[in-house]
Amino acid sequence: MNCYSYPALYIDKIPSFSKPNPESVFHSQWLNLEKSRVRYIRVGNSEAKNTVVLMPDPPNTIEHMEELIKILEKTFQVIAFEGAGFGFSTASLSYSFTIEDNADVIIQLLEKLNIKNAILALTCIAALPALLVANKRPDIVVGLVLGQVPSLNEAKCWAKRVDFKGLIGTPYVGQILLRFLRRRLADTWYKNALLKGADRNLYTNRAVDSFRRGARFSLASAFQALLRDRTPESELIATQNAIVLWGTSDKTHKKTNKSSILSLLPNGKIIELQNCAHFPDIELPKNFAECVVEIAESLSSKNRL
Repeated sequence: MNCYSYPALYIDKIPSFSKPNPESVFHSQWLNLEKSRVRYIRVGNSEAKNTVVLMPDPPNTIEHMEELIKILEKTFQVIAFEGAGFGFSTASLSYSFTIEDNADVIIQLLEKLNIKNAILALTCIAALPALLVANKRPDIVVGLVLGQVPSLNEAKCWAKRVDFKGLIGTPYVGQILLRFLRRRLADTWYKNALLKGADRNLYTNRAVDSFRRGARFSLASAFQALLRDRTPESELIATQNAIVLWGTSDKTHKKTNKSSILSLLPNGKIIELQNCAHFPDIELPKNFAECVVEIAESLSSKNRL
């Protein structure tokens, strides 16, 4: 990352003196990792062969994923966490918001919780780090279900397109805007990211309530890190069985080359979801869960051969 932009990230890492107070839908736990303190939940069948790992796409929090989690926990063990600098997870001063640092959070989380046979079911900003994790740790990650994610170069183009006048991607300016206007920007994001005419109040109200409770929304730092990320695409190639879901009504990805992600997934396929926009895991949780089951079943079939 360019050295001049790095200090701007410190704005999103200023410690909070108030105790985080997430909703009580799930029992929250926290893990202290090398460069972050991560909020997570652990539910479902602890004896299940596969563990499904989820991360909400900000400004969503774990609570936004309630329906999906309740579907998956009937069959799998489920770990849901909030990325460093988002929701109720905090980033240390040394955290850089890069793909590598995001991947390290996932790896350390899985290692500390002693997770094996993980299916990473992550979308948008978490999906590229998921590929790096799968590339680095095939001994832990056995399958992938991703959503709304193209190749790294296409993701950078997307970030530039959705950033109004480049303000969010501008060091310091973006952080300050998010600091003071995050409620308005979250509502605007939902307006653009959801189906046209969809009632976004449930999404917005829950996100705004999480802000009141101490949640973070370090979108500017994440965008700036993505635009300057230099991870070689060869390190993002994951050979595990994979499904990539694309909501066909996602206006933010209208110009994205969606099939570009397959260059990183030799054993992957794309499934398009009608009547779905940017959040397939939240908008169509049953469809998303079915894809997780499909990956798990493909692993069982492979093991029988």
